[in-house]
Amino acid sequence: MNEEKKKYYLVCNSHLDPVWMWDWDEGASSALATFYQAAVLLDESDFVFCHNESLLYEYIEEYDPALFAKIQEQVKEGKWKIMGGWYLQPDCNLPSGESFVRQIRTGRKYFAEKFGARPTVAVNFDSFGHSVGLVQILKKTGYDGYLCCRPMSWDKDMVSLPDTEFIWRGKDCSEIKVSRSDDLTLYCSGFGTAKNDLERKAKLYKE
Repeated sequence: MNEEKKKYYLVCNSHLDPVWMWDWDEGASSALATFYQAAVLLDESDFVFCHNESLLYEYIEEYDPALFAKIQEQVKEGKWKIMGGWYLQPDCNLPSGESFVRQIRTGRKYFAEKFGARPTVAVNFDSFGHSVGLVQILKKTGYDGYLCCRPMSWDKDMVSLPDTEFIWRGKDCSEIKVSRSDDLTLYCSGFGTAKNDLERKAKLYKE
């Protein structure tokens, strides 16, 4: 009996912290280099690149208009996807509700004007926690999903969290689907280990 073949999807994304342990100009330079390389790869290869954080796109628009125009074309072609839709990936433990709303509003306005995009899955890869009040805000601003990494399974505060895929319920009973990446590789595979990592993860996520 033949085993059923399954299709797996690899989502290409580069996580950048534009002002974490960097001056702002270093963050801008990193965004320019990353976006340039992604745009070149999209022309040479058959894959889709995803990125969020409107602040980084603003850097590209100001300092490399030709690259920005190129990205706009790749978005139209479906090669480059606008994800998340926020101004910046924030810390999600301490900010007020208004701060979250402004993050969403500012990012969404920019992405709508420049790319005609309105993502419905919020992204916070690197926040070390996530306020329960965020669920209601996400739901009421039109999001139906949330993609995050931390906290990880080896963190002691993880005891009460469910699996990597779950429904998160807020204080007002709002609900949102969550996908939490939980793996030792976290952001990426080491050089030469990608194939082994893919095979290992395929076994972990059978369904």
